[in-house]
Amino acid sequence: MSGWRLHHSYQDARAPILAAAEWASPDVLRLTWHFLEAPFIDTLTLRFDADGVTVEHDVNVNSGPTALPAVRGLRRI
Repeated sequence: MSGWRLHHSYQDARAPILAAAEWASPDVLRLTWHFLEAPFIDTLTLRFDADGVTVEHDVNVNSGPTALPAVRGLRRI
């Protein structure tokens, strides 16, 4: 998942990243990505419900927006 719009258009596919995941609640998974050679820390929050998942993407610092619009994925059976 690209965050280049939140990183001053900076994106290096070889950049080392320290990643973590935690269940904030039974239906919320939080992913944290620390870009070790840049000041950026991305947080992705995945909210699961019976119909699908909503993904929110935030970054700790930026000269512009620090969040992207939420993305919704619907479950199909």
